[in-house]
Amino acid sequence: MPVPIGFKIADFGSEIGGLQNGAGHPIFKQVTIDWCEPKQWARDGGAPIDAAENSLGHVYAIVREHHKAKTRQNIAYIGISQKIETRFYIHPKAEEIRSLRGQAYLSIGNIAFGKWTHQKSVLKYINDIEHILIWAIDPDFNEKKMYSLPGFGQNGVRAWHIINTGHRFAGRMPREITYPWMILKPGRDRSLKKA
Repeated sequence: MPVPIGFKIADFGSEIGGLQNGAGHPIFKQVTIDWCEPKQWARDGGAPIDAAENSLGHVYAIVREHHKAKTRQNIAYIGISQKIETRFYIHPKAEEIRSLRGQAYLSIGNIAFGKWTHQKSVLKYINDIEHILIWAIDPDFNEKKMYSLPGFGQNGVRAWHIINTGHRFAGRMPREITYPWMILKPGRDRSLKKA
């Protein structure tokens, strides 16, 4: 998608971390995702999940590379799991991607939540994060998540500051994502009085 012409970012009066609610808590919930180097996933082998660390949840990226592709490390799928060790027992989309020409790889993203995290809400949180990543990367995958904007489901909208560290996917993974933010198309400013 091209950058909207004539728009600018709204001035919220502070850096992301400085925006707080009435109780003094940050408005944007900060999480860090540390992506491991993609590991080759053989067609007849199990998912290479040894990079998964003990955490409340994971995101993962299935990556494809083949000689005629225009880009390296083409992210073909973004998914989530609370139990990464059992996630790939039955995964039709992963099987479909692995059956295509070329080589498939798997990268695990270990999520570090802040102290604000509530154990019972982790599934909602990682669903939000997955949805935002899908929209930010913008490949043609995870069709169901493309039908609505992130956070506009039954659980409401949360504000996120997602920091991606570790593997860079040849520059395809954004370093930081702030969601939601506001862009506006300014009108012509005629407020200055003529002398």
